[in-house]
Amino acid sequence: METTLRLDKSSSAQTAYPGIKGTSLKMLVDKKRSLLIGSLAYLGFCMCLGLIFGLFGSRGGDSESVLYGMFSTLFGSLVASMSFTDMRRTDDRLAMLMQPATAAAKFWPRFILATAGVAVMIFLGYCALEAGRVLTILLMYSESSPFSWPDMIIYGDSHLLGWLIIANIVLFNQCLFFFGGILWPRVSFIKTMAVWVGFWTLLIIGFSIFYYILHKHGYTIVPTITEDQFTWIFSIVTLACSVLLVWLSYRRLVGSTILYGLRQR
Repeated sequence: METTLRLDKSSSAQTAYPGIKGTSLKMLVDKKRSLLIGSLAYLGFCMCLGLIFGLFGSRGGDSESVLYGMFSTLFGSLVASMSFTDMRRTDDRLAMLMQPATAAAKFWPRFILATAGVAVMIFLGYCALEAGRVLTILLMYSESSPFSWPDMIIYGDSHLLGWLIIANIVLFNQCLFFFGGILWPRVSFIKTMAVWVGFWTLLIIGFSIFYYILHKHGYTIVPTITEDQFTWIFSIVTLACSVLLVWLSYRRLVGSTILYGLRQR
């Protein structure tokens, strides 16, 4: 019995991997035109943004990095929200659920594209932005300006903590809008953004009331942990929330597949 179960698990794992690989290749082939046009448009916009920075004589720095960070966050949120655009209409949703592939094969290629793929595009976009800025400085002012990479020294001399915060925030943002994409295939970006803004609004109002009550009774909030400890706690909690969102997204897709299967019986 135990040997049989092990063989069944190993055979299912072997069939899942070709399914994920085959689905990934099929998705790249089917969407190669839109992916190519979207990637070139994003890189072109980043280079134009760099040209504008160069025209104003920018030498790089924090303001440029923050502006690009805001733009790239918007770009990543839109891409993640569009991960399940083929489930907007009922016919398209049925066609996707009827594909001869496992739920994992349908899920992980989209998730990898919305996370790792977006991360690669954000890096390439920043390179295009800096290339445009450096080229404009060279042509307009006949000066050489080196690439200005983001300075993530947040806590003293620690680069690790700064990049750890950025990586966790980006991952959480992508997982959040990816979950919104499968939860609300139609207008998912607007719906997810509305829920997220509403959540933070209620949280801020609740914390303000709580702080007012404490202050009214003579109490104060005194932090007892260091900034480094807060950073690690924040990173762990954010990572745990990202994992939870991934699990919820996968369960949502599995639930949709099971529901479709029951309806066909």
